[in-house]
Amino acid sequence: MKYALTETISAILGQPIKETRKDALVRCPFHDDRHASLSIDLERGFWICFACGERGGLQSLASRLGREYSDADLALAVYEGNRNAIFEEPKDFAELAKGLRAGLYTSKPAAVVDFITSRGLAPSVIKHFGIGWDGHRIAFPYYDDGSVFGIKYRDGNGNKSSEPGTRRGIYNVDDVRFKPYVILCEGESDTLAVWTQLTRMFHPAIVAKFGVGGIPGVSGSKGTWDVWALDLLWAKQVFIAFDADDAGDQGALLPLGAVGDKGIRMRPTLGKDMSDHFAAGGTLDDFADLAGTIGLIGGPDV
Repeated sequence: MKYALTETISAILGQPIKETRKDALVRCPFHDDRHASLSIDLERGFWICFACGERGGLQSLASRLGREYSDADLALAVYEGNRNAIFEEPKDFAELAKGLRAGLYTSKPAAVVDFITSRGLAPSVIKHFGIGWDGHRIAFPYYDDGSVFGIKYRDGNGNKSSEPGTRRGIYNVDDVRFKPYVILCEGESDTLAVWTQLTRMFHPAIVAKFGVGGIPGVSGSKGTWDVWALDLLWAKQVFIAFDADDAGDQGALLPLGAVGDKGIRMRPTLGKDMSDHFAAGGTLDDFADLAGTIGLIGGPDV
């Protein structure tokens, strides 16, 4: 076990806990929870349910569930857990990302120009997404509120790699979080393509209501998607624009399950992915659910 209170909290809840990060997401025992809405700090024992609003500390959790733990028992659990836990500080690549951005503006590599122009992307994606250059590869940093939890690379031949220590998560998550409408794509290129089309087609007042993010591949587990879905709590609708193939269709089932009724499958109709769809002359208006939503939120003055 990595975190101090994992075993104790698991015993109190009567269910196993998968340590994906310090704040574990489990089914709330205080209501009929179908989507694992209770977040609990595995180091300090603080907890909150994002669905029913119940919250408290370790002792209140134990008491409400009828578990017989004294304050001394819980204090000892914290002490023993911290003594034996192996803590791994996640890497922050913010300084590296800063250097990669500087490298792009200094060298102005032809590979980046070709990447932008060949896909019909807006040049502003470079600044908006903080794209960089390491001398040989295009860099796509994964920003999160001032930190960078990963960097993905693409070379001139389309080969992909990542910085060692990169964690998985939503690409462009800062734009996705707190937005009422979200479009999730498969990978960085489709994210840039959808964002470009959105900004070109619609009024800034509409664009401001949308967050466009990406997932590197469509693999993952239900537990992983339940955690990622925390960044989508404020969304009214989440459009899952994964590739139009079996892998994309199967992969879309996980985020659709994690976000529930607000999830909408947005399947490319012209080509395999969203980039292909736009390259073939398609637009965002081709997706009826998305077009309907934009029509409703646009209003007469937009």
